[in-house]
Amino acid sequence: MKRTFFLLIVTIISVSVFAQKQVALHSNGTTSIFASQTAFIDAYTAAQNGDTIYLPGGVFDAPGYIEKQLTILGAGYNPDSTQATYQTKINGNFSFTENAAGSFIQGIYFIGTVSVSSNHPFSNSTIQRCYFNSQFNVDGGTNYTQNLTLVENVFMSTCIFRNVNNSLFSNNIFLDNIRYTNSIEISNCIFLRGPYSYTDYGVIRDGNGTTVKDCIFIKPSGQMFSGCSNFTLDYCLFAFSPSIPASFITNSNYESVDISTLFINQTDYTFDFTQDYHLVDPVSYPGTTGYPIGIYFGLFPFKDGGIPMNPHIITKSVDSSTDTDGNLNVNFQVGAQQN
Repeated sequence: MKRTFFLLIVTIISVSVFAQKQVALHSNGTTSIFASQTAFIDAYTAAQNGDTIYLPGGVFDAPGYIEKQLTILGAGYNPDSTQATYQTKINGNFSFTENAAGSFIQGIYFIGTVSVSSNHPFSNSTIQRCYFNSQFNVDGGTNYTQNLTLVENVFMSTCIFRNVNNSLFSNNIFLDNIRYTNSIEISNCIFLRGPYSYTDYGVIRDGNGTTVKDCIFIKPSGQMFSGCSNFTLDYCLFAFSPSIPASFITNSNYESVDISTLFINQTDYTFDFTQDYHLVDPVSYPGTTGYPIGIYFGLFPFKDGGIPMNPHIITKSVDSSTDTDGNLNVNFQVGAQQN
């Protein structure tokens, strides 16, 4: 997928070549740097509610639980857009608790399962431009996570949202199914789930009070929506003509679309960073607002680079030796996305 950068600047600075591997904690107007093997854990331990943690490229162990309201910004998940910094990866499984409500997470590749602890609502939080290599799981208990915003993410495995309601999932790519969507709006998403040889539970399972609009489903046959009720479909696109209850449909949907010619570059039912999910003929598929359906329109147009909003290093070069004053010249090309 191609990269788009804005506010391009070039700067030459004299810094340690290893500075990019350091974790920065911004707290009460001061900055602390952590550079050990447990840098993220150390920064988290020192953080207070409302602080910001900046994670550079690299692989970091996380605390078992995130129990503070934080902003956590990585360098991005797309290898093409992080050649100078490397991807920011969080290793292992961890959970958010209710004390982390109101957090903002952006630009991270999660290797293990990310979950919300049972009966610990992770409300009023946003996760944006992240890559989930394993499950995202909000399951168990009776205290619901509300106002959870998941936008511009890639989910490679099943997502379980049993204890989520009144939330927004927009402009995401889902490779597998999602379960238990209660009072959720799902808009401008792409579902890449393909044919399965085992029991087919559909793409969205056990959805109650869910609105799905301007989404694309490339599954070629079989079950689409299993165990769903009080369910609304609005201007969605399907690779075949699924059997959908009339009560689900409020406006026309696009059915039996040839998926092989729909996207600029997409192969089979897999996700790949090199693929291009722009529509070949977007004006042929207007959505609820009149703009085209899919991930590049709607509330949070998808950013192919998957980088965060803060300034991002595009390229770098480092002199092989210091000058006569002992300085090491480092040339950085930096850009930032405005939104």
